[in-house]
Amino acid sequence: MIVRTYRFKHPIRMTAIALCLAAAYSPVVASQETKKDVDLCHSSPDTALPRPSAAFAKEIPETQGRQTCLLMPRASTAQVFELRSTKGLQPGDVTAEAVTYHGRKAVRVLPAAAADAELVAPKNGEGGGIVVFPGTLFHIGTIEVEVAGKPRAGAPSDARGFIGVAFRVTAEPSNYECVYIRPTNRRAADQVRRNHSTQYISMPEYEWSRLRKEAPGHYESYVDLVPGEWTKIKIEVSGVKARLFVNDSPQPVLIVSDLKHGDSEGAVALWIGLGTEGYFANLRLLK
Repeated sequence: MIVRTYRFKHPIRMTAIALCLAAAYSPVVASQETKKDVDLCHSSPDTALPRPSAAFAKEIPETQGRQTCLLMPRASTAQVFELRSTKGLQPGDVTAEAVTYHGRKAVRVLPAAAADAELVAPKNGEGGGIVVFPGTLFHIGTIEVEVAGKPRAGAPSDARGFIGVAFRVTAEPSNYECVYIRPTNRRAADQVRRNHSTQYISMPEYEWSRLRKEAPGHYESYVDLVPGEWTKIKIEVSGVKARLFVNDSPQPVLIVSDLKHGDSEGAVALWIGLGTEGYFANLRLLK
């Protein structure tokens, strides 16, 4: 519990503080993840409130225009998907299958088209597909998932093992925001290619090629990766901003300040790109 002292221009009514204490001493049921502090004593000096009992008021410290306010942590709402099966998932232009990969239960996602047919008129112009989680409504919060991506057998030479997460997916599933990684780029001999290890896109209008042409270097960055190995990714989303963290790094490896769909909301989905064999495990949504 956090205790903070504030000075008010007008003394806050005692009942608001009593409510804080009542909340502090009452049982709180929450998930293990808690985010931010919520000021339970927020009140207007003009708010008409009943006076607390004298016995309760005696337990509230008060000194010369200061009121002590208790700040209680607000519990985050968490949705956890262990991805041990494909029940309820909605694949789009991909196939999804429950498997065991490198010792853990996961969902494997592959392009629905045969390898030699992927480049023939892909639906979005650049390949890829999603697996939507119905019933998820994501606006602001954090997405955490473990992924492993590599070029599939028979994939074209420019396949990079593209794998990531789509969010704010609309009812028309071709509309979404997405952040993903290119695992094979991480240790390329070409520095420019290394700098393309992460990527933000906004479908259908802002594919990677358009963003790279119009704003070189703004929507991609370098991060060290290993193709086919489990990689933790975390995406923090707030309003029109998103930040990507990889493998528990305390600092973001990619920062996007202008999500192209604006301050919207929608479903969350697994995402793979052209020629990818992708694996996903342990998805968590924190709101």
